[in-house]
Amino acid sequence: PAGVDLVRVYRSELGGTVLYHCADVPAGMQSYLIGGDQLGRQATTRSLAAMPPGDFVTVWRGRLLVARGNVLVISEPMNYGLTSPRTGFVQFSDRITLVLGVKGGIYVGTRHGVVFLSGSKPGEWTQDEKSSLAPVAGCGLIVDGESLSPQYQQSGRKVAVWLSASGFILGCDDGQILTPQADRLSIDTTESGAMVAHSRRLTATLH
Repeated sequence: PAGVDLVRVYRSELGGTVLYHCADVPAGMQSYLIGGDQLGRQATTRSLAAMPPGDFVTVWRGRLLVARGNVLVISEPMNYGLTSPRTGFVQFSDRITLVLGVKGGIYVGTRHGVVFLSGSKPGEWTQDEKSSLAPVAGCGLIVDGESLSPQYQQSGRKVAVWLSASGFILGCDDGQILTPQADRLSIDTTESGAMVAHSRRLTATLH
């Protein structure tokens, strides 16, 4: 391919099945004899694929999370550009409109509401329904718990915040959600918007 200078060659030991780095050869070389030189590192990226682009992107516990349509794609730990096509994803019934990670898990929203993927790594996740209120796409972020009003402060913790038809919703790091405006606010929401936090204030605009 254009722009490629070297081709990395891997081989297994005699009779083995695990691939190890054995040489880097010029891309234009027509043939190359693989000898018996000392083997290098194991091919740890075998069977992995490049992370795709998506609608919402966040980093959580050393992994990149990308929402693409109705699929949440998860990178390998500390390897943000690669994912396992076999296990590195969670599929939902509808298009994902919210992805926010806190210490205890991930808040994921669709038009049906918000669920919490609880656990410290994808293989341990359990899915719990948290709210039937659909989040507004683009109106979600993570804030310092100490920046919230006194009755909702979470000292030393990060809190997920998103906009719904009942105003702002707070998602704590243990999966608990708070609806401080539900009894006094009703919004005619749209499909998308934008939100920022500045000087202990949240500002959202609807498109």
